[in-house]
Amino acid sequence: MAESGEAWRPVSPAAGARRRPLDLICALGFVVAIHVTAAYALWTHRLLAAHAEVRTLQVDFVPPAVTPPRAPPTAEPRRPQPTNKRETLRQRPPPRQPLLSTPPRQTAAAVTVAEQAPVVDAPAAPAAPALPAQRAPLALGSELSVVCHHRPAPAYPPLSRRLEETGEVLLRVELGEDGSVAAARIERGSGHQRLDDAALAAVRGWRCSVPPAFGRAARAVALQPFRFVLQ
Repeated sequence: MAESGEAWRPVSPAAGARRRPLDLICALGFVVAIHVTAAYALWTHRLLAAHAEVRTLQVDFVPPAVTPPRAPPTAEPRRPQPTNKRETLRQRPPPRQPLLSTPPRQTAAAVTVAEQAPVVDAPAAPAAPALPAQRAPLALGSELSVVCHHRPAPAYPPLSRRLEETGEVLLRVELGEDGSVAAARIERGSGHQRLDDAALAAVRGWRCSVPPAFGRAARAVALQPFRFVLQ
């Protein structure tokens, strides 16, 4: 049947079989296009979000404005409080001291001073008998060789011989009452100590006989020379 004058032609099974793969390909292409579009939209959205986050982080790094510290409030000096002129200080009365009882007056005692006994001089001790004045030694006008019977000659020092030391020594010799040499000293030296010592050592061993004076033994003094000569 045909209303518009065209005849209806039935579709053959072979033609329908050829159109099915084409429809399937178109449907798959449409699905793939939808997925690609969705993926592109999602990727664009993430990229924009990441870009916005980076820009926000850049804004956050700006340092905040530093406000100057506030100065601490200065304490106002306290005004001295006016003193009340009406206040008066009451002085404490001094503590009462106990009255000291005065001791009864004592009657002046009579003081008797013992009379000092008269001083009697003690009898003077008897004076000691005066010792007889010691007589000065008897000065002999000659050498001791006259009164001295034992008179060894001084030894010549060996070192003085080697050094050829010579000289004369003059000794002052004092004899005791027993005739021994009591003291001897150098009156004039020879200039060599060894010769002077040899003369002193020799004369101290002498023995003499002092002539009595005034009927009793006496001391005597004489000068004795010694000459040291090399032969």
